[in-house]
Amino acid sequence: MLRRMQKLSWILCASIVAGCSSANEPGSDAGTATDSGTAADSSTAADSSTAADSGTAADSGTATDSGTDAGAPSCGTMRPAIDGITGTEGLVIGRDGTIYYSQDGAVGRAVIGEAVDNDWVDLGATASTVWGLALDADNESLYVASSSEQRIYKIVVATGALSIVYESSGLPNGLTMGPDGALYYSDFGGDHVYRVDVSTNTRTRVTSSTVTQANGLAFGDDGRLYVLSYGAGTLVALTLVDGAETARDPIASSLGSPDGIAFDADGRIYIGDNGGDRLLRLDGDGTNPTVLATSVFAAANVEFGAGPLNCADIYVASSGELHRYEAGTTAGASVPWH
Repeated sequence: MLRRMQKLSWILCASIVAGCSSANEPGSDAGTATDSGTAADSSTAADSSTAADSGTAADSGTATDSGTDAGAPSCGTMRPAIDGITGTEGLVIGRDGTIYYSQDGAVGRAVIGEAVDNDWVDLGATASTVWGLALDADNESLYVASSSEQRIYKIVVATGALSIVYESSGLPNGLTMGPDGALYYSDFGGDHVYRVDVSTNTRTRVTSSTVTQANGLAFGDDGRLYVLSYGAGTLVALTLVDGAETARDPIASSLGSPDGIAFDADGRIYIGDNGGDRLLRLDGDGTNPTVLATSVFAAANVEFGAGPLNCADIYVASSGELHRYEAGTTAGASVPWH
């Protein structure tokens, strides 16, 4: 099923009943904590060791440190083959250049020097709609939003072991790790953003008022949380204190159906326009909109290359082939998940 059609179906039924689910909390609910029971099942671990060469060595020899901390991404020159990656929505790239991406009912990954593995971790038949992905700061845990199950999973990167972080969470869509080590996610059906303490698997609500069909989200260098509204075509920046919104600033509008967001090292903003099949770039203040790429079918999440990959290349999840925009000149910003 095409990602755009999936989202349109959620929009249609959300207009009939709130979020198509009894799990959507009313706007006054602060999202009190509930434990999912974390059913840790390592039986879904997959071995991606099948042989295939990405065409170049894992170490490009041109790595340069961004100077922020030991976990900051270095910059190489590699552009691995991504032809076999299609039908993606969620996307995140690790410090080692591994590309993680969503599939129907699964999470795929492309490890440098190995075959593309579209079924690295099988989430099961009920996880038919997988949207957001995020890595923790140590790149040890991968978080996965399964909106069809109203559930967020954690995958141990080293083993593929799978457990539940939170359920009954509306329609979890975009995921990002905060500088506080917490997981932040947008609820596409409930129009809010939530924070999950991954050490306790408890949740609180971030937003003080709704963001219509909240979608992609990411922290900027200014410490604010930037959130896209898929329905309104806007971008807002939230000032947070202790993980809760205290102020909201409009940044941009007329963005089409914005889905994914990323920043470069100069603070510019990159957005996947799902409805317009475009990759957009804005200045940090939301001005000077520029179309960088078209014909990116149902463009969704956006990620810069990291580690041995060319850090100025921009990867865009797509219902067609995973798209790589190679005309960039500025590396991606240092972010908590690299």
